[in-house]
Amino acid sequence: MTDSDHLLSLLNFNGFTSVRNLDGVTDKISRQEVIGEVNTIHWLLGHLIATRQSLLDLLGAPRHWSADECADFGAKGWEELTAAWAESQERLAQAIREFTRWMDVVPTESPDHGEDYGKQVGFFLLHESYHLGQIGALRRAHGLPGQIG
Repeated sequence: MTDSDHLLSLLNFNGFTSVRNLDGVTDKISRQEVIGEVNTIHWLLGHLIATRQSLLDLLGAPRHWSADECADFGAKGWEELTAAWAESQERLAQAIREFTRWMDVVPTESPDHGEDYGKQVGFFLLHESYHLGQIGALRRAHGLPGQIG
């Protein structure tokens, strides 16, 4: 399995998880805080979309959102946010399929970061999985049924 195959598998799992965990969530539910000190579902999804824009930049692919949109995702409605999430899934899958320099070291100004592209993208997808798990827990806290397992 190549790096791109492995990373696409992880991305597809995250896509499946997100579709299940976002099912039945409304704009109202997405913005309600149910657990103190935990971000809302709306914030988490906006954060993930903004993070995907950075990942698209890293892979040299076109963004879906501008830097200003990333900074102001809280103003977007739920339908716009979920549509942007679906679009980012397609764009990121395409970028991973087309990228070939997985073993090259990512250029950085920090001497502490010498990771190759494959490891960096893998970390992004792990980060995404973590937050998708939070969304799953929050949906249950809102009284919605668990969707995975």
